[in-house]
Amino acid sequence: MQIRKLLLGCCLIGPLGLLAQTPPYTLGADKKLNQFNIERWTPEEGLPTNSLLHLYQSSDGYIWLSGYGGIIRFDGQNFTSYNKKNT
Repeated sequence: MQIRKLLLGCCLIGPLGLLAQTPPYTLGADKKLNQFNIERWTPEEGLPTNSLLHLYQSSDGYIWLSGYGGIIRFDGQNFTSYNKKNT
């Protein structure tokens, strides 16, 4: 039941919260694109799915992803899935 509330909150309230936040970070005008770290995550790197709907970074630093199969939390090292099977 809690996962449904969390999913509902992410889908309905999450996008509104993104609009109310401070302006997003931008790439520095003094840096070239190749000076930034770029990482890509796929199932080979531990991402549970390639089909994602939403992306959100919480104030504690976690990156939250929503997909068709549930919610995924990324702590910078590992992905943790929350779905009907494990909640």
